[in-house]
Amino acid sequence: MKPALIYMVKTAIYLAGLYTVYFLFLSRDTSYGRNRYFILASLLLSLILPFVNLGLGKVATGTVFSGTLSSIIVTGSGIVNLPHPGEPDLKFILYRIYISGVLILGLKLILDLARLAYLIVKSDKRDGNIIKITSPGTSGYSAFGLVFMNDSLPEDEFREIYYHEMHHIRLFHFYDILFIEVLQVFQWFNPFIYMMNRSLRSVHEYQADEICLRSGISVVSYQQLLFSQVLKSRLSFLSNTFSNPSLLKKRMIMMTKKPSPSLANLKIIFTLPVIVLCFLVVAACSNNDKTTEKSGTQTFKSESPNVPVPSAIANDTIYVVVEKMPQFPGGEKALMEYIYAHLVYPKEAMDNNIQGRVILRFCVNNEGRVELVSVIKGAAPVLDNEAVRVVESMPGWTPGEQSGKRVSVWYSLPISFNLK
Repeated sequence: MKPALIYMVKTAIYLAGLYTVYFLFLSRDTSYGRNRYFILASLLLSLILPFVNLGLGKVATGTVFSGTLSSIIVTGSGIVNLPHPGEPDLKFILYRIYISGVLILGLKLILDLARLAYLIVKSDKRDGNIIKITSPGTSGYSAFGLVFMNDSLPEDEFREIYYHEMHHIRLFHFYDILFIEVLQVFQWFNPFIYMMNRSLRSVHEYQADEICLRSGISVVSYQQLLFSQVLKSRLSFLSNTFSNPSLLKKRMIMMTKKPSPSLANLKIIFTLPVIVLCFLVVAACSNNDKTTEKSGTQTFKSESPNVPVPSAIANDTIYVVVEKMPQFPGGEKALMEYIYAHLVYPKEAMDNNIQGRVILRFCVNNEGRVELVSVIKGAAPVLDNEAVRVVESMPGWTPGEQSGKRVSVWYSLPISFNLK
């Protein structure tokens, strides 16, 4: 799978864990500033933590797990089960779907920004940082340090809504939204990014509401203003909006809620075990240490656990799964064709009706050379030797990479010799 998509999946895991902490322990508190910074910190951590590697993705010297290639079946007349030329690659299809989603949402974000820029540049009703608009579905919203106000509002409503939007500007809320919207473009497949986006916008509105009410505005009159504007408003997707219909009930509740005690901040400590859990999940996925075979993606555990590790790698570490796996020239199909052209069912085995399954392990080193070929599960010496001979004759591969550095990677290859 493409490294970029793997990174985004890891990011999605961390986002899911961190949002769960927010939803369960923090979302009902009135510590709006803390909640805002927690969400922003969660977004940043989810981008950084996938790069953290404590070596859990490496394989110890004596371990015989490895990435497994497609199984090959050899008969007396040739080799079967070669990849079909037109066979779709599921990983490639998923990557294409992911990129399509990124392009679609990215284009939408660019169009939303262009629409805001057009309003700013073309507006002929500008008073300081106020741009007056005539849209019937919007009372007021803020973006890029400017307040967009409906020109038809009565003076008292105009003043209170402008005051509310100015708090969004002073707290730089628009840039929070821009940040999460950009991240959402790349995390469009992750439902937790949409929930986090909604939660961040809610916290913004709670913050602005709280400051307005502290200034002396009556709670009842402020709620009446909010309710009257919500009924004739539509949702704006790229800015803080005073009359966001989807937040009406929650804003009403939060306005009358008692302040959360300072000790409530201690609930943030629940973040630590969740991060550790997410890290272990990511590490487990990276190791991919399944013991059951699934064509093309499985790992293999030796049926002979006492197979010695060659002394040549005694002081080195060989990976099982890396961000960029080694590649045979032309891909796995070309590898199968190479083996087809060079592997021969030994005549001695055919004459004596010898058959069985041979499982080989080999290393593609950081220079792309195939080495350390060994038999993990043998069938008969004559079959084992033929399988080893062909693998040792392979040309150089494109080496694997981890964190931008070329590394050695284990592979295993099952070959079934079958006369029936």
